[in-house]
Amino acid sequence: MKKNVIVGIFYGESFYDITLLSEADPSQTLYTERGYAPRFPLKNALQSFIQKNPEISIGKVFIASRFVEKIFSYKLGGSVAQIVTKGFEKWLTLHQKTKFESDFKIEVAPDLSSDEMIFGINEKISSEGKVLEPLNANELESLVEQLKQKQAKRICVHLINADKNNSHLKVICNVLTAQGFEVFNPLAQNFENKLNDYPLWRTNLIEASTQGTFKELHEIIKEAFKDLCSEENLNYFDCDLNFSGPKLSNHFAFEKIIFTYLVKNRLIPEHSDIFHLGNENFSLLSPEAISWQSPWGITSAKSFKRHDLKIQPTNSFYLNSFEEIEITKSEETFEPGPMSLERGRIPCIYDILNSENLNKDLHKKLKDSFWALVRSSQTKHSELQTFDEFRTLILDRLICEIQFLSNKETLVLYGKWAEKNYLYLKKQLSGKNLLLIKESEVSKSLMIAKIGWDKMNQEHK
Repeated sequence: MKKNVIVGIFYGESFYDITLLSEADPSQTLYTERGYAPRFPLKNALQSFIQKNPEISIGKVFIASRFVEKIFSYKLGGSVAQIVTKGFEKWLTLHQKTKFESDFKIEVAPDLSSDEMIFGINEKISSEGKVLEPLNANELESLVEQLKQKQAKRICVHLINADKNNSHLKVICNVLTAQGFEVFNPLAQNFENKLNDYPLWRTNLIEASTQGTFKELHEIIKEAFKDLCSEENLNYFDCDLNFSGPKLSNHFAFEKIIFTYLVKNRLIPEHSDIFHLGNENFSLLSPEAISWQSPWGITSAKSFKRHDLKIQPTNSFYLNSFEEIEITKSEETFEPGPMSLERGRIPCIYDILNSENLNKDLHKKLKDSFWALVRSSQTKHSELQTFDEFRTLILDRLICEIQFLSNKETLVLYGKWAEKNYLYLKKQLSGKNLLLIKESEVSKSLMIAKIGWDKMNQEHK
């Protein structure tokens, strides 16, 4: 007899988390797996289970992800072009976010697109919606030829005052679509604030720039469920817990899911902050709906507030000008990843926190690499104490930042490293009412699957 199941998937930058629940009784977990995708792909994990359990029949699959974050530190855009009202070609660049690191250094996020992929077009609409300068068909035709020469694939159309009169926007989008381009119209997207041009344009440009990455994610998941369920049963949550497909709004679904699930099941009080210490990210989550502050500045995308902490799992170490070991401000990537994942060569914070879980050979390799840096420093460390000292240093810095950021009495702890270091966190955060939600018992994918099951039942009523 076939056993019908529903599936929840959380897919991060490189780690995934999957749970299969009985459709008849969602309190019954049939399978759960957490994996590091470069070493153990989702497809392998899922098909290994199905081969051992051929009676399983997969119905709906519910997905939330942060997969797209893997490219946020790179220059996006690529083959994405913009058509902009003439004279406003630099509008987004002028409103680019800058991050002051010191009095002597200003850090800026990489440009979303290159200047050579921004094309001005003569058109003008007043703030009252009156056409002051009509489109020129010959100019638009010439522009299409330029886009083809540049091998542009995705086109964002950004016109001033298009929200007051979208006639020019419609014409341009229709012409480009007829020519085979993938067109991104900011007024057609499910964005919040459509009255302020540069956040709206920025969001639309990020949407277009990340489409390739979301398609990559979709192909990974589609391949994993090949012959197991139809593509139409792959459901991507958005920030409102509706289904949006693999696009930018899916990136903000998890924060909504975790608060919705934990509050609904009375596991945490309403309005609590969550101190999230996960495999890939350390952050403070708050149940406050805001416009997403992207690495490039404010956007029109809706999200719950998430403050990424200054220390992250892939920060590594270096000798500062005083020849003391310090934590880097920049992050390594999860591919090749930290040393303890057996691919990377640079010891990271993840490795220090994970050192107790390594086999003898890997532990020695990590210790030798880290100890070489320690010996070069002026600080006196013993080899035996080094990992313990730095684990404490890492946790203390995280705690210090959390105490500064959260003034709420109740603080929820969630994530792998919160669970493993709970006793120390409890001691240092003694002034707060701490609630530990164990990820080993309430995984991300479990919450996603159960929210999906609830939504599925509501639709059937």
